[in-house]
Amino acid sequence: MKIALFTDTYAPQANGVAVSVRTLRAGLLARGHELTVFATTYPDAPADDGVVRLPSLAIKRIPTHRFATPIDPLLERRIKNAGFDLIHTHTEFSVGQFGFRAAAQLKLPHVHTYHTVYEDYTWYITNGHAEKQARKIVTLASKYICERCDRIVAPSDKTRALLRDYGVGTPIDVVPTGIDSARFAGERSGWQALRKLKESLKIAPHAKVVLTLCRIAYEKNVVQLLESVADYLTVSDPARGTQRRDVVFLVVGDGPALSDLRRQAVERGIADRVIFTGEVPWEDVPQYYQISDVFVSMSESETQGLTYIESLAAGCPVLARYNECFDGILEDGVSASLFKSAGEFPARLDELLFTDRREDYLAQGQRAVQALSVETFAHRIEDLYTKTCASYVPRPSTLRRVFT
Repeated sequence: MKIALFTDTYAPQANGVAVSVRTLRAGLLARGHELTVFATTYPDAPADDGVVRLPSLAIKRIPTHRFATPIDPLLERRIKNAGFDLIHTHTEFSVGQFGFRAAAQLKLPHVHTYHTVYEDYTWYITNGHAEKQARKIVTLASKYICERCDRIVAPSDKTRALLRDYGVGTPIDVVPTGIDSARFAGERSGWQALRKLKESLKIAPHAKVVLTLCRIAYEKNVVQLLESVADYLTVSDPARGTQRRDVVFLVVGDGPALSDLRRQAVERGIADRVIFTGEVPWEDVPQYYQISDVFVSMSESETQGLTYIESLAAGCPVLARYNECFDGILEDGVSASLFKSAGEFPARLDELLFTDRREDYLAQGQRAVQALSVETFAHRIEDLYTKTCASYVPRPSTLRRVFT
């Protein structure tokens, strides 16, 4: 098949959507399909013959994202003449809307992946005002967008249930994003490279490393996470006091909450035990998992949580707040340590840092990793494409015609 993927984020960005699209493209190419990715321009983006970059501008309130400017008519004709069999959009915004319009006017089967629960992001626009109204608008907008597609991909049962609650009647298939587990295996980096990375971060060889790797944003509950880590590092514990002195907190990523976290680390007196790296290159991400002893998260906004699976693939056990997106993927006390209240955090972190239970978690976690291979992901999406094309019935388009 000849497939067009539309996304607002792509390499070198390393967020969940960018990684998902990149993984899907690699998996489908390996299965013999022809893929073209339409994405925004981005500083230092690598040249790639299979990626078409649309002119874009940075978003002031969300500096890690960009918004595509009005589309060049030459690009519209290029899409019209490309002979695509199917369009798959991965964003509801600028580049995605271009894909929506192309699918409608060229009468092509249209699959859309609903990656993001936007109810968790409304405060970026409202600043906490009229939050109820904003969430209602998000609900209606999500329903409108999803009803314009022929089939929806949800990364988890949690997301599918949410869309059904919104009133979406479009067929929805749950297909978790796969990961290239070999990319995260420790032997790929080598012990010398990992030693050099720890040295560059000024982490002592004997130190225990607690890692969080994500977009450093408020909806990820990073502020609450730092508070729990600060309590863990500073509150006296007779049983673990000496051992805890060798624990450091590694924060990898960038985002709007980063300055608050830096300030909080100073105020809590743990600035010398918290390391902020900012955003790191996508190709270097596996090494940060590999030098860490535990991956931690308190986010409740995840639709799948790829970072948790990446961490397990890299040999780093997971300690996270329970989220419905884990159902059927990770199990508390078996493949991960999933807590429901912040009060559980210290004891569970001690268990993963200082007992043999961490090995049990890692061994069981490999089952989750194996179930989410790139090959399985691509095969399931391929089947979904075939099903969508077979049942496709063109809809009349009421949009202004531009693909002429």
